[in-house]
Amino acid sequence: MVKNIVALLLLMGSIFSIARNAYAESQTMTAAVTFIAPLAISSVSQPTFGKLSAEVGETVYVLNTSGLVSVSSGPGVALGGSPAAGSMTISGSSTQTIDISASDLSNTAGGVTPSSVTCKYNGGDEVSCNDDSLNTATAPGSGKTLKVGLTIKTAEGQDDGDEATPSFNITVLYN
Repeated sequence: MVKNIVALLLLMGSIFSIARNAYAESQTMTAAVTFIAPLAISSVSQPTFGKLSAEVGETVYVLNTSGLVSVSSGPGVALGGSPAAGSMTISGSSTQTIDISASDLSNTAGGVTPSSVTCKYNGGDEVSCNDDSLNTATAPGSGKTLKVGLTIKTAEGQDDGDEATPSFNITVLYN
C-alpha cells in the first residue's frame, strides 16, 4: 500500500509538472538603443528691419531671408539702416533628420505684430517655417545655417524714435 501511495504521488507530481509547463512560456527580449548627438543652436543673430517710417498708417513689412525689406501693403516706407535676416547655426546628429517650425507669432510689442516667418535652411529655398519640407530637413551634422525672415504688421501711432521688439519662437527637434 505504501508503494501504491508513493507511486501515486510520483504520478501526480509528473502530471502537475507537465501541466505547469504547458501553460507557461518564456521569451528573451532585446532592446534596441540608438544614440545621437544632442541638438545645439549657436551663432544666433536676430532679424532686424532697419529703419521704418514713423507716423504713418498700418503697414505690412516683409524682411526676407536675404535681409531685404519690402512693403507688402500700406503707406510705410523702408528707410534703410542695417536690415538683416535672422540667422542661426544648427548642429547635432549627422544621420537624424530634423523638424523646424515657428510659433507664438502673437507676441505684439510696440504696436508691431509678427504675422509669418520664413526659413531658408542649408541654402535651400525660402519657405514658410511651417512648410512640410522642413518637417524632415537634412540632418545638421557639424552645423548648417538657418536664415529667418519675418513679416510684421505695424499699427498706427509709432512716433519718431520708437522701438519695437515683437518676438516669436523657432523650434528645432529630431524626427
